[in-house]
Amino acid sequence: MKIRKVDVVAAGIVDPMDRPDRPGVHLSEILHHIRKKLDPKFATALSPEMLHRFKMGEGFEAGVMSRGLQIDHQEHHPHQWRAYSFVRNNIHMTTDAVCFGCGKHPLVWEVKLTWLGTKKDITAPEFATYHYQLKSYVYALQLELQKKVMGRFVFGHVHGNYTTDRAPRILAWDVEYSEEELHSNWRMILAVRDEMKRAGLLKGK
Repeated sequence: MKIRKVDVVAAGIVDPMDRPDRPGVHLSEILHHIRKKLDPKFATALSPEMLHRFKMGEGFEAGVMSRGLQIDHQEHHPHQWRAYSFVRNNIHMTTDAVCFGCGKHPLVWEVKLTWLGTKKDITAPEFATYHYQLKSYVYALQLELQKKVMGRFVFGHVHGNYTTDRAPRILAWDVEYSEEELHSNWRMILAVRDEMKRAGLLKGK
C-alpha cells in the first residue's frame, strides 16, 4: 500500500474577502480587523489555521442548513443588500439563510462552527464579533423590509464544554436586538471601516 498526503484545503483557495464580484468593503474584513484588535494572537486571514477553520465552518454551515435541519430558507446575495447604498463605499454582506415562515418575524440564521465551549454564555465577550455580524444582517434586512427582524444563532461547539463533556454539541439561540443596539452596532461598523481606510488597510476600496 502506498499513501501520499495531499493538501486539499489550500489548493486553489482564494482569500474569501478578495472577490472581484464584490467590489468595495466586505463586512468580514471589518469583523476580522475588530477581532484582531481584541485578540492580537488571532490568526491572519490566510494562515493555515484559518484556512482549515474557514473550510470546516463552510461545510458545517452548508450541512446544517441544507441537510441537518432542512430549513426552508432563502439565500441573500450582496446585490440584494440595497440597504447599504447610502454608504460611501458599499459594505457587502451575505447571509445564506433568511426564513420568512419561521415565526411572527423574518428570521436571519447565522450558523457558526466554534471552538468556544458550551459553558460560555453567548453574551460573553468572546461571542462579541458574532453579535456584530448578526446585528448587521438584522439591521440590513429591517431597512430592506421595513419590518422587525429576529436573529438566530446555531453554534456547532467542536469540543463541547471542554471538561465533563468533550463531545461536539449543536446549540441554538434566538436573539432579539433593540433598535438602539442595532443602530449603535452599525455606527461602530462604519467607524471601524473609516479607521481602516485612514490606515490604508482598504486600499482601492
